[in-house]
Amino acid sequence: MAESALARRFHYLRFGLLVAAVYLAANLIPLAFGHSVIVGDNLIQNNPLRYLAAEIIRSGHLPGWNIFAWSGTPLLAGFNAGVFYPLILFYLLFPPLVALGLYIAGVQLAFALGIFWLLNHLEVDELPAGVVALVAPLLGYFSAQSLHLDMIGGIAMVPFMVVAVVRLTRAKGARSAFGAGLLLGVSYSLVVLAGAPEAMIYEATFIAVFTLIELIRSRTPIARIPPFALAFLVTVALVPEAQLLPGLSFIGLSQRSHPSIGFVTFGPLYPGAFMSLITPFLFGGPIPNSGQPGYFGAFGYEEMQLFIGIVPLALAIYAIVEIVFGKRRPQSGDSTPLSSRRILQDLVFATGFSTLAAFGALTPFEDLLLKVPIYNKQ
Repeated sequence: MAESALARRFHYLRFGLLVAAVYLAANLIPLAFGHSVIVGDNLIQNNPLRYLAAEIIRSGHLPGWNIFAWSGTPLLAGFNAGVFYPLILFYLLFPPLVALGLYIAGVQLAFALGIFWLLNHLEVDELPAGVVALVAPLLGYFSAQSLHLDMIGGIAMVPFMVVAVVRLTRAKGARSAFGAGLLLGVSYSLVVLAGAPEAMIYEATFIAVFTLIELIRSRTPIARIPPFALAFLVTVALVPEAQLLPGLSFIGLSQRSHPSIGFVTFGPLYPGAFMSLITPFLFGGPIPNSGQPGYFGAFGYEEMQLFIGIVPLALAIYAIVEIVFGKRRPQSGDSTPLSSRRILQDLVFATGFSTLAAFGALTPFEDLLLKVPIYNKQ
């Protein structure tokens, strides 16, 4: 047993080193040739705020106030600076663009490791799991939100939260249930510390739906829930409060609480955008001198690139995994454990709910969702 645990740690270390090398190279090599990966809100907001916070910390003060915006604005209470997020350490040690590259690479590494760990819990073979986890930060919502450091800091914790719920349903006693609650509490605390109020609500909604479905379908004994809940509640009551309490005191006065009607009605995702899952450039794209029309879809191109050809890409990855790494399976029987199949189904249910919620006012469910406490604040 000790040997298998040691071997498992070695597999994670080996995979982590590979992912770190890939994403450090992807983020830092362009910088060496004078090309930064900084775009969008990272350029005008997220990166400067983190650098400012680090400068204030270096001066020996708590970064509570931004003296360079207007006549001064809250920095810590404004959330977006991610003052207490662990990866702000890079801004204390390196120049801002290098720190940005290291920050993004660090979050990509965390997300890939989380996906790898989750697939391990689902009994997926190591090699296919590694292939999927390695490219996970390049696909979908994570990739689309890479121009928001605070958002990807929160998204990176989602697989860890899912693992926590899986470990709860498989817990053999109060101690293991408590450990699962601690994992969920730490993971969600990091979502808060990352500094995106949207992520705090989105991730909480997704994991709450998934947890509810899993508890019901797995028939988790009620006795496991109190230690799990205790560990989670104590952790989130202690760890992120230095960020959460100032943020909540200010957010009611901030721009986030007073969006225009135009912004609100522009916000929901429209179903036609899903055509881009198959046809990446259906709504144009920013390829210079290609003869291609500029992007003319909703939001900005960077915001919507989560729809860029994910279906063909996913099918290609699946085909490669099956052809190159696939093992001969017995003709009879199912190699996927029943609990793993159930978990995957429940993740699909939670994702379906999240997608429906993203359609907002385009669905008849919007009025009902706006009556849900906390969720209706975003």
